[in-house]
Amino acid sequence: MNILLITANVIIEKLFVLSAEKKGDSVHIGTTENIPEGEYQVVFIDKDLYNDELFEKLKFLHSDAKFVLIVFKNDEKKVVFDEYLIKPFLPTDLMDLLERLSFEVFIEDKNDDLELDEDMDIEGFEDLKDLDLENDLEEIDDLEDELEFDLDKDLNLDEKNNIENKLFDYDNSDEEHCQWCEYNMVCRILEDKKGV
Repeated sequence: MNILLITANVIIEKLFVLSAEKKGDSVHIGTTENIPEGEYQVVFIDKDLYNDELFEKLKFLHSDAKFVLIVFKNDEKKVVFDEYLIKPFLPTDLMDLLERLSFEVFIEDKNDDLELDEDMDIEGFEDLKDLDLENDLEEIDDLEDELEFDLDKDLNLDEKNNIENKLFDYDNSDEEHCQWCEYNMVCRILEDKKGV
């Protein structure tokens, strides 16, 4: 997880760097005058450097990031922040918060991946609505009855897989021809089976 920390406090900076290294995260330190470029999942702002203009700029640059304000216990909390880190804090407090934020970012990324793209081309799926699997299964049952043969009982698993693979290898451009080929192939396989 990429973290942006806006602070002028050396102690907070060291705590963040050590904690992030332990967790495998990357911390970039900035100030009100110097904001590092990059993509950040979490932005921490020390209350000592906070101002509305800075916050708006950071929010514009990192609109998808989680924002955390580092405050003293009695400081006024701003409603626009996702979380607060209370000073003074222990490294374990910071680690717990980073773990929770990391989990939230992970969940949001997964949810974004699952959302359907509105521009997605679904025309390629139009043929699926024409599939009549129930009718196809009935045709196979009818074929079994006509040949007095039960595919489930009279063939072993390898033979069934071989038949299925050959049936699905045909080009579906000429459906009637394919059905006739499938019928002939099944007949040949059954004749070979009876001859064995």
